[in-house]
Amino acid sequence: MRALVLICIVFSLWSCKGELVGECSSPFKITVKESKIIDSKEVYSIEINKNSSWWVNSITVNGKELDLDRTVITTNNFVYDSELFILERISDQAMKITIKDNFSEPKLVVGVQSGNCFSGFTID
Repeated sequence: MRALVLICIVFSLWSCKGELVGECSSPFKITVKESKIIDSKEVYSIEINKNSSWWVNSITVNGKELDLDRTVITTNNFVYDSELFILERISDQAMKITIKDNFSEPKLVVGVQSGNCFSGFTID
């Protein structure tokens, strides 16, 4: 029994020696610009100053987290079209959210991730 505990302790110490992989050394800088009305729809432009390897990791609408199709929201330039809004990644540093007519009092929280860096923004 002692040998097993000793092996576990040695393994734990040995496995934690290296540098932390994926630490968040350069956090996100997210800017949500004031909405504009385009074709009678409210449109938000979002700037994300981070390297190009970020993705959307969560979307919450009025307190309820959506079940996302990971194959769509992790591609480079994607369009996520729901019944209430359209979220588009239009470049490595920008996304756009268009609020549809039937989304009367939106509270939208979007989580963004790059490795171990997490951030997000709220539209309400």
